[in-house]
Amino acid sequence: MQKMGRVMMVGLKTDAAVSMTALNLKKGWNLVELISDNMKSVVELMQGMEDKIASVWKWVQGKQKLAVYLPEQEKKQTGATGTYAGPKGFEVISNINPVEGFWVNVVDIGDDESIVIDY
Repeated sequence: MQKMGRVMMVGLKTDAAVSMTALNLKKGWNLVELISDNMKSVVELMQGMEDKIASVWKWVQGKQKLAVYLPEQEKKQTGATGTYAGPKGFEVISNINPVEGFWVNVVDIGDDESIVIDY
């Protein structure tokens, strides 16, 4: 006898426009994708939000390793990301490629707040 499973699908209907050129980030870890035809500098993407973003992470497929960028630390001391990443065997992120997924750890905002990164 074959068992049947259940699938629940939840959706939200809204008339609000969805931006394809902005990232809306909540406190904590956010897995996002850059929907763009062009590569973007991680420094430029995070500019003005350094105090609210602890780290940005992505997987570098060609090297089979993680890469990191630490905006909050870089604001305090240029090169801080490399100092952290090198000994741990991580790469340093310089760019985010089109349709590439990456993790952003947002800190220093309220639980119900969000930040928007335009690109």
